[in-house]
Amino acid sequence: MRSMLVSRRPDGGPTRARKAAALLATAALALGVAAAGAPAGAAVPIPPPCSPVAPQVVGASASTLTVDLQPCSLVPVASSYRVSLFVGTATTAASYQDLPVASPRATFTGLSAGTVYRFTVRASNSTWASATSPKSLAATPPFTTVDAFTTQQHQDLTGSAPSSAQLTSWRTSITNGTLTPAAAIGTLIDSAYWQVQSPVTRLYIAYFGRLPDPSGLTYWTNRTRTGTTLATVSANFAGSSEFQNTYGPLNNGQFVDLAYQNVFHRAPDPSGGAYWLNKLNTGTSRSEMMLTLSQSNEFKNDTAVQVDLVNIYTGLLRRTPTAAEATSWGTTPRAVVIVALLGGASYEARVQVVAPVVRAAAYDDLFTRYEKPVGVTQGDGARSTLLPDGRVYWSMGDSNVGTLTKTWPGSDGTYRRVKPDGSFDMTWLHNTVVTTGGTAGFQSFYKTDPATGEARDFFPPSGLPAGHSFWPAAAVVEGTGSSAVLRSFLMDVGYGDAANPDRRLIRSLDPSTLAQVGPTLTPPSPLYTDPSTGHAARILFGNAILEDGSYTYVYGQWSDPDCTDIECFLAASRTFVARTTTGNLTNFTSWRYYSGGSTWSASAANPVSVADHPIDSVVKSDQGYLTFVVVPAVGLDPATDPMAPAGPTNLPAYNPDQVQNNQLVVYRASSPTGPWNTFDYPQPVAAYDIPEDPSIGAVGRYSSYLPQAHPAVHDPANPNRILVGWSNDRVGGTFADLPQNTLYRPRFIWLDLSKL
Repeated sequence: MRSMLVSRRPDGGPTRARKAAALLATAALALGVAAAGAPAGAAVPIPPPCSPVAPQVVGASASTLTVDLQPCSLVPVASSYRVSLFVGTATTAASYQDLPVASPRATFTGLSAGTVYRFTVRASNSTWASATSPKSLAATPPFTTVDAFTTQQHQDLTGSAPSSAQLTSWRTSITNGTLTPAAAIGTLIDSAYWQVQSPVTRLYIAYFGRLPDPSGLTYWTNRTRTGTTLATVSANFAGSSEFQNTYGPLNNGQFVDLAYQNVFHRAPDPSGGAYWLNKLNTGTSRSEMMLTLSQSNEFKNDTAVQVDLVNIYTGLLRRTPTAAEATSWGTTPRAVVIVALLGGASYEARVQVVAPVVRAAAYDDLFTRYEKPVGVTQGDGARSTLLPDGRVYWSMGDSNVGTLTKTWPGSDGTYRRVKPDGSFDMTWLHNTVVTTGGTAGFQSFYKTDPATGEARDFFPPSGLPAGHSFWPAAAVVEGTGSSAVLRSFLMDVGYGDAANPDRRLIRSLDPSTLAQVGPTLTPPSPLYTDPSTGHAARILFGNAILEDGSYTYVYGQWSDPDCTDIECFLAASRTFVARTTTGNLTNFTSWRYYSGGSTWSASAANPVSVADHPIDSVVKSDQGYLTFVVVPAVGLDPATDPMAPAGPTNLPAYNPDQVQNNQLVVYRASSPTGPWNTFDYPQPVAAYDIPEDPSIGAVGRYSSYLPQAHPAVHDPANPNRILVGWSNDRVGGTFADLPQNTLYRPRFIWLDLSKL
């Protein structure tokens, strides 16, 4: 959660106030309501939608490509997208799909492996169609990009990744149609690296009259690449039981006759037969004769199709063809074989890219309060709780209230938050509440100053030390029917007030009206001393709540009071857990504290941590208990972070121009007590790359944080999917930037629990 220590109003002046009033009038009319100073019946033109950016191919199989669309603006004037597919360098679309704005993903089926495709998109509404986007990067099934195709082929057929120049060359040539994917693969099959196995394959055919087995071919090819001569390989073949059983105890003349029949399928010509009989009689080994015959021009020509087929199969499928497959292919051209294998199930299983988790566009749109009625426009946290009446209760941290609008036409690209009277609203709230019913019914809750009408915190800081405020933490409904109560943990935050350390409180709310019922309570906050440092601080419970079986688990955070920010992030935070029987959350004497193994203690004297970082969500799935972490991408700045020299070596290098947090990872444990020790770097069970999003300013340096699972919210199209989100903010900037900061809000994806 981001705290603002200074709250001030910018110098708006009369000119800016009048401009803001005009903006509000435009916004209100677009919403069908009258604003002060604007005629209620005035006609408002429907603006044209902006042109979306190029689609991105995010999934591929042998015959399908899946593309995701990224909106270019928050203005809700587009109602649909048309995604068009182009084959190769064609300028006319081969097909298209029309999509609602809320479902910005399209899958095109019936495509051909080894063919190049590109995509465009345009936005439409009832009046306008936008300009068409640029074409996407080229894709060729079963690869999402030509670069992915290039990388796979070089790794498979040259034993190393392509150079930057090779990537550029193939990308350019394949995209512009001067090189087909099949021909590109052919160039690598013909390369010196891959052709090392061709003479080994010919030895197999010459000696044993069959194609090589995969393991044997791999073994002898690798031996050859590391210095073993073909003469040595041939000698080993000559000494094999398979060879001895084929040729038996023959004299040299008989051996020459049989060798010619098996290798060339003919009797030896007189001069050739005499030559080899003399060589064998004068000391040449039979393995030397077989090696020479296998590498002769006659044998190379006779076996060229078979050897090439082996090279193709081993390069693409990592196996050799069966005898039946070799017979079936016959003399089919190489390019046809390559394309067929690229489109086959075996190759698809090796390389296909499953489209990532689905962006929850409808919930992204729901929390994008652009041109909406006065209410919560921005905020972070967005913790959710299902209320008895079916609504979802969202508690937000630092928030703004007003109307988010923008100049149109002639936009300067900035976003303004204004009050109903048209003046700029720089009120900074530390907490608000929103309720929703599905993806509709967005209702904002906050207090107002009775004298001025100004927005105020939903949870006012009454009774807190001066300068303190509340941030919402976890919440849970206890009881049923008329006895139901919403218990909301609150963080009492002092922003560094050493005299009054942060603490946690609980307020009970009526789930129907959200009015407070009963007193504010103080939950346990036991003192914990880190045995490795001797540093002591209190465990603050209420970060996350899990209801499982007959228990309610309450997760609490401990932070080293003497560490720097980067130290706390890397090593000096812990999560502990207490539990009580369902319905007894505020009966604090019933709390039991996890103390290791299967032990729960009435005393919190010896708690055992369940994670080495703060936990804000715990979700139970069929496979275990899941937690969520946003992993940093910037790394440590050696110029400013004292921990940088000693930081974990597997954190990425610092880059001041990079996105700050770029991956949401999911960790799994077998019980509600974890452990989920992410800085031991276990293998996560899932990861979602957080992309840049130009539509909300999530480009350049921005921060993603506070990952939250929303298990009460399921995807109507797939009940296994739950909503998962995180908060966004900019890195740097000042309080005065916030009215333009549409980035400052939660974003959402659907996560399939059945696959975790």
